[in-house]
Amino acid sequence: MENLVAARGMDSMVVSLGVVVTTLASVTLATAVVVWTRRGRSRNKINEVKIKSNDDDFEEINASLQNVLKNHILEKTNDVKGDINVKKMQMNKKIEALLKEKEEEINVKKTEYINETEAIEKKYKNEIEIMSAELETEIIDMKKAIGNLRIILASSTEDAERVETTKSELECPVCMEEMKPPRRIWQCS
Repeated sequence: MENLVAARGMDSMVVSLGVVVTTLASVTLATAVVVWTRRGRSRNKINEVKIKSNDDDFEEINASLQNVLKNHILEKTNDVKGDINVKKMQMNKKIEALLKEKEEEINVKKTEYINETEAIEKKYKNEIEIMSAELETEIIDMKKAIGNLRIILASSTEDAERVETTKSELECPVCMEEMKPPRRIWQCS
């Protein structure tokens, strides 16, 4: 938007510069016409010496008009350059303000992110601690249950005899090898 306003300002300055140049050119032309018409009237009456002085006058007028035109154009271009510099400074100030605003937003988002990650980490640490405590109690309970089963198995001698008889039943009749997975029952390897 600012660039558009600056461009319109630049366009209006260029248009005004063009108007000034055209005005000066038309004044120069009008002066040349007046000089040529005087020259044409006096041509018949005045000899060659006066014609040379009129040419000198025309050249002098033309040179002064060109100098005035150059000076006016230089003034206008300097004015335009000054306006451009002012617009650049305004634009730079606005860019700096926007950059500061965006940096502040980024810093706010970073702090929010850090706070959220810390909260999530705390939550999961608590859950992990709770789960590990539950697992430890289950492990202790299982160890107690295994200890109880060993006591029961050790105290029963009948079970040992039963295990021996079942092992003899699970022997292969051909090779007399005890059946263990993955062999199929009653088939030799």
